Parts: sequence; C-alpha cells; structure tokens
Amino acid sequence: MNSAIKTHTDKMDLLPAAGVDLLALLPCPVKVPFEQAFREFIKESQHNLEKFSFRLEGHINHHLSFYDLLEKAQAKTDLPNIMITPGVNRFMGHTFQKKFLGQNIFAREQNYFHRPESLQSNLVDSKGYYFILAINPLVIVVDHTQIGDVPVPSCWADLLLPHYKGQIVMRGQKETFCETVLLSFYKEFQLDGIRRLANNVKLGCHPSEMAKHAGTGKSGWPAISLMPYFFAKTIRNADNVTIIWPEDGVIASPITMMVQNTAIPHLRPVIDFLTGPAMGKLWSNAFFFAPFSEIKHNLPCNRQLKWLGWDFIYSVDAYQLFAQLNSVFREARQNKPKEGAL
Repeated sequence: MNSAIKTHTDKMDLLPAAGVDLLALLPCPVKVPFEQAFREFIKESQHNLEKFSFRLEGHINHHLSFYDLLEKAQAKTDLPNIMITPGVNRFMGHTFQKKFLGQNIFAREQNYFHRPESLQSNLVDSKGYYFILAINPLVIVVDHTQIGDVPVPSCWADLLLPHYKGQIVMRGQKETFCETVLLSFYKEFQLDGIRRLANNVKLGCHPSEMAKHAGTGKSGWPAISLMPYFFAKTIRNADNVTIIWPEDGVIASPITMMVQNTAIPHLRPVIDFLTGPAMGKLWSNAFFFAPFSEIKHNLPCNRQLKWLGWDFIYSVDAYQLFAQLNSVFREARQNKPKEGAL
C-alpha cells in the first residue's frame, strides 16, 4: 500500500512545496536515525498514506537554499504541509510571521498536539504556532591540555572575561556563527556582550571538528568549546576534558514543527507519530531534551535550560536581530589582533 510514497532526493533548487507533505531539516546527530524510524513507520503504517511525500535533509547542507527560497513563498501552497526546522531561523522572523501567521494557515498546537504536563511552561508558545519537538542543549567543554592556569568557567558570563581571549571555539560556517548563542548573549549582555565574546572567540567550525580536537593537545587549539551535548559525548579523549553545565543553564536550541491546518485531517497519523514517545526516545538517545514525561532522558538531572523565550522571539524579530548580531560579531572579530594560525 505504501509503495507509492514519494520522497525527494534532488537538490533543493526549487521551493519544496506542492506535493511535499513533510519537509524536515534535521541536525546532524538525528538525520540518519530519524529517517530510519520514519521510513519504518511509513512501511508498517495501516493508515492510508499512499500519496504521502516527504523530504528529510541535513540542515547544514540545505538550510541556506531553503530559507532563501522561503522568501519567495506567497501562499500556503508554496509551503510544505509539515515543516520541521532547528534553531532560531527565518520561520521566527517578522517577515514570515506577518505573511503567514494570523491567517489561520497554521495549526495552533494547544488544539491539536499532546503536550505533557511535565514540559517547562516557558517552552510552550502561548500563540501556539511553533511546537517544540526537542531541545538541543549547548554546553561548555573545557580542554585541560589547553586551559593551563586559567580558571574553569562556571557560567556563560565567565566567557566574557578577558583571560579567555582567543581561548574559545564555537559553531560557525564561513562568516555565520551560531544564532542561538549570539541571541542568548545579546538578551543577557546586549551588544557589549557580543563584542566581548567576539574578542574571546578564536574560530568557528562544525561541532564534530571541536569533538575531534578536544583533549588531544593539538597546538594552538582553543581551550574552550561551545558545542551541543551530543558532540561533547563523542569526544574520544574524554579524560582530558570536562563538560560544564553552566550554573545559569545550558543554552537551548529548539527543534520546532509547524503544521498547516488543512493537513490535520489526512496527516493526523503522521503528526501523532512525530509528536509521540517513539520519536521522543529517538531525540533522547541523541542527548536532546524531548518534552515527553514518559521518556527517560540521557541528561544530567535537575539542570536548567537557558531558553530565549517566545516573548523575546516574537518581540524582537529574531531572525533579523540575529543577522545584525552576526554582523557586529564578525566586525568585532576582524578588528581584534590577529591570532596565530592553527
């Protein structure tokens, strides 16, 4: 029955809209297990999903092309029925919100999705448009082969201290750095905090590269890495590092889902699966926080999440603010004394 299910594997050179029921841009740690679990669900499903089509992509490979094309979307038919995306992205910017929210296009989560009582209340979008499937926690990793006599940081504010100058590596691709980190530092420390952080950041790279070099004693490698907990747990030289859960909470990067109202009736089984305990366990196995009371988490107990909050995201035009902060951050890094090459 499900042999006719369509998938899309071509390059994202056209807006994935008409005919695509689900588009998921996924973080690296869950791309493969997510696709395996979802294909298994489709294969075993007893529901009528013959015409269901989906596209599961790695976020790092396709996010720029998709979000650029997203700007051209004018109607709900220009968008997939279900969209899953990580981080604070263009879906959370005022341009998208003004164009599509408030037009009764997207389902309000409190009306359609199971929400466990144990979920932290500040993770729930009071307007209901964004449904958090999971939280990717960002931690501080200290490399004891590099830190020397410098004190180990205990909170995010510590990373702004001058003795960490040139000692930090964070997620970055070319000239774009981690939006959740920059927005979190701006919310608490304003532009001064962005500039001070830039002065202390030596380079940006993919978290897998941080995990590869942490604890190896590589000459010139920064002593402090800001990375997702998943990658911190993959560090091979674990005896040489300490994973710090900051006193003020780990920075929370959301994985969110948006669903078009008209998709609810015929895609209800898919939505139930995506928001159910099986997928919750998948997120938890990758060291994400999944908001399901019945799921055992692979995270330290009683740890706070440092979450931006929906009021902040709605009020500041989060995507445009990130673009501005990234520019300030780059400029501050360019104006600081050059660090020696690795």
